[in-house]
Amino acid sequence: MRKEKIIERIKNGEMSYNQVSIFKKKDLDIIAAFVSVASSYELDQFARKNKNNKEVMTLIVEQNPRMYKHIGKQLKRDYNLAKLAVSKLGANYAILDEFLKDFPEIIELTLKENNDCITLISEDLFADRSVAMTLLKVNPTYFSKIADELKENEDFMIEVASSHPELISEFDAKWYDNEKIFASACAVDGTVLRFASTRIRDNMDIVRIAVDENPRAVEFASLRIRNNIDFMKEMIEKDAMNLEFASANIQDNEEVVVMAIKLNPEAIKFASKRLLHDDRFLKNCIYQNPKVEKCIKETRATEARSYKLKSIKSDDVHVRNGVVFGVKLDEDKNNLYNDMMKKSFTVFLDDLSHEELLVLDRLLKAEANIIVEKIKKEGKKELSERDIRTIATYRKVYLRVKQLKLKEEDYDRSKVDMVKCYKLVDDAYKIANKVVRV
Repeated sequence: MRKEKIIERIKNGEMSYNQVSIFKKKDLDIIAAFVSVASSYELDQFARKNKNNKEVMTLIVEQNPRMYKHIGKQLKRDYNLAKLAVSKLGANYAILDEFLKDFPEIIELTLKENNDCITLISEDLFADRSVAMTLLKVNPTYFSKIADELKENEDFMIEVASSHPELISEFDAKWYDNEKIFASACAVDGTVLRFASTRIRDNMDIVRIAVDENPRAVEFASLRIRNNIDFMKEMIEKDAMNLEFASANIQDNEEVVVMAIKLNPEAIKFASKRLLHDDRFLKNCIYQNPKVEKCIKETRATEARSYKLKSIKSDDVHVRNGVVFGVKLDEDKNNLYNDMMKKSFTVFLDDLSHEELLVLDRLLKAEANIIVEKIKKEGKKELSERDIRTIATYRKVYLRVKQLKLKEEDYDRSKVDMVKCYKLVDDAYKIANKVVRV
């Protein structure tokens, strides 16, 4: 009987492997046909008999990776067979020969098949650089698994920063002042400049690397750089909306603003207040780009809404007679607010610099603004516990700012670590969430 006919009959269940002549039983095509239709029991028996036959075991493991457990001693260290086994079933990593477990490619295939197999990998390997990079290639969240001694290695951290710039937020703070790390990371993702130290954000070479990758990364440059008119003109030529991140001096520069609105009329909203209320200047802008007229009207409307929201910084930012922002609170929420106001954030606030207090005040004000907007736009009639905690937390910070007589002009973004300030908001919420009414 021809081989093709035998294969066809085996696949159709009309013929068993045992019925094949002894001369054709070793034919790999026939074996493959049998393996493709065999039951788990038949495969188990067949694997036991052929445990040292690489070609046969490859076909069997391809069909049912659990059969790798029957692999013979002669094939125990076969690299390609091991790769196939773990790529089909990550759990096979546990029964690999110890010699094979250290290979990065095998670890990669194992974890790609099943992330949970990370528990099977020896912790000693987490200190191996090639293995560590393999782990990050599979899943960047494995960064937390990497040995601390490796995280102290500058070359390794530079490699991580260049291949996985998103992980910079998890780096130890000492690396935030490392020029090599940010030069490498910003070349891949310019926005990671936001994690850099004040000194790095004031480094023109690194800022240029960042903005070459993403022009909007200029937002995170130092005030000195954002006050450089030639540099900001370059940035505005790349993206007119970068006028938003220019210093107040540049936003008040007629030449620069006109250049921006020629490229994008919406950039007018980032002009200084003086220019936005200068009719002569606005007429010139409309002459330069007629589309800017509509944007001017929208900007003034937005400014009017923002002006109304400025009341949020006044003494109205708290509950009076059970009412806040026009919303009547139920008894539980009213009591929650009162209890929070009795508790003191004194220790927490005492640890903050004046600049950090002002930033915290701004960030919490933005959260409170969102609450007000929802009330006005959505007709929200009930506030959540988180809303109450936000209002109370902002009230505490605002009162401290008022007590210290801090002013907006005291705020210098270049002196503040924004990463730390965002963490301060989280810390403030954590403290607020610990307040439990007795």
